[in-house]
Amino acid sequence: ERFTVCSKRDGVILWIDNASIVEAARLAGAPKDKGAGILLHKKIGDKVSEGESLVTIFAERGSKLERAISIFEEFPAIGVGDRMEMLIHEIRERPVAKKTFILER
Repeated sequence: ERFTVCSKRDGVILWIDNASIVEAARLAGAPKDKGAGILLHKKIGDKVSEGESLVTIFAERGSKLERAISIFEEFPAIGVGDRMEMLIHEIRERPVAKKTFILER
């Protein structure tokens, strides 16, 4: 059985919570059940549209699939939002040297 988690809004993948992904995979039955696991369709920085698939959860039994889905509903594992630019530093004005200093030996 499978369930696909879709994006609820347009934007960019900002973060992925690995701990939530691992917990959902374990609740789905991985690594014990060979047919259980999680397939990530997107990575950080990818653009997504509303309704586009982000993750597919696979499980061999419906009860395990329901538990894995509940983790995704309780703790969002993937953050989608507007793109943020990183600001390293900002120079407001050019520094002007008041007086040069020469050291003679």
